[in-house]
Amino acid sequence: MGLDSEIAAWRDLVPATEPEDPERPLVLSNLGYCLRARYELSGDPSDLYEAVAASTEARDSVSADEPRRAAVLVNHALVLLLHFTRHGVTADLDAAIETARAAVEAAPPRHPDNAAALSALAILLQTRFRMFGRLADLNDAIGYGRGAIEPPQSADDLALRLANLGGARYARFELSGLADDLTAALEAVGSAVLLTPEGNASRPRFLSNLVEVLIARARTGDSAAVDAAVEAAQDAVDATPDGHADRAVRLSNLSGALQVRHDSHAGPSDLDAAVAAVREAVRIATDGHVERSPAEQPWQRSTQSLPDLRRARRRARGAGRLAGRRGDGIGDAGPSRRCPGLG
Repeated sequence: MGLDSEIAAWRDLVPATEPEDPERPLVLSNLGYCLRARYELSGDPSDLYEAVAASTEARDSVSADEPRRAAVLVNHALVLLLHFTRHGVTADLDAAIETARAAVEAAPPRHPDNAAALSALAILLQTRFRMFGRLADLNDAIGYGRGAIEPPQSADDLALRLANLGGARYARFELSGLADDLTAALEAVGSAVLLTPEGNASRPRFLSNLVEVLIARARTGDSAAVDAAVEAAQDAVDATPDGHADRAVRLSNLSGALQVRHDSHAGPSDLDAAVAAVREAVRIATDGHVERSPAEQPWQRSTQSLPDLRRARRRARGAGRLAGRRGDGIGDAGPSRRCPGLG
């Protein structure tokens, strides 16, 4: 059954359940979950607003002894996150965090929704850190992210949660410069890639995240890391078809990795390949071959000898910032989308 059909089915079930029916909060939460998934695909704000209404009613009506209470709360928290992302109202993010904390309380260790609740709280705290720079939020995000990878779970879910944890450790490395954080980030994101088979839609995103961490590792003197970064960047490009909204920025990543290797080894072929990659990225971003290009984090350092190439890479990235679309930036991997959200 497709997403549109799932939404129609859950909508039909809402009026068929009485307000006091214990199944009603689960029906509403499923509806909100599927609307959230469709909003992330289409960007239609009416789906988001309906998801907020449905998940809010589900949160308010779910009983304290409902076994899936935590899942209902997680769904609502992640809907509020999207509402915050669209409108920038801090109260939405704060409410999402408090809702996720309640989900964690409702799903103690060994509860089937424990990992999902911990992961949601980690994502939300990391989001608040990125917005406001509160180190306590980042430290808490790392703690909850570690907890989220401990319970038994599917390979897809584990890979996503490892990528999120790697993003948090990398963010702290950027602040502290501590080698332990960089090593942990590399292990987490590398594991996410290893768990994700070729053909999986998440693999190119994880590879792009890995490129950023490997380049940081290369700048600590690890000569093998830069070769691994170029390989990962090329794999990400190869896995992204022509016309895909993320192809331009992944070509830009490849250009950046090649630049770093050129600076390290002074190989002319790397410089030529870097120029070719960024020219293709600019062509895609400016010729209308994609509707939106993603806004990624900027590279931490650019070579000073190639100003034209640096400007071209910024140009290839720039259109996505106008679109307000999240891309392959480290730590951006959100929760998996499967509808229905509750059993």
